[in-house]
Amino acid sequence: MTVKQHRRLGPIAAFLAIAGYLAGISLVLFDKGSVYEYPLHLAVGSAMLASLVTTVVLSRMIKGTLQSIRTWHFRFGIVTLGLLIIEAILGLDILL
Repeated sequence: MTVKQHRRLGPIAAFLAIAGYLAGISLVLFDKGSVYEYPLHLAVGSAMLASLVTTVVLSRMIKGTLQSIRTWHFRFGIVTLGLLIIEAILGLDILL
């Protein structure tokens, strides 16, 4: 993926991730009556959302070739992707 594609698709992916988090919270709340029915899934999802928001905020701070902000953006992006994988595995465990 090029930088241009990343800049274009990043905000869309972030929006979809936040919408998915809110949809998941809503579904569990309506189905089970409490968002704490699956506490580990909730905790990992909340950590992922916090990491994603941090990544978005850092992306808005990138100006020119300032490497320190880019490095932190990269690190939080990797953390977000790792948490996304864990979240998917936990979600499959709930469904199956």
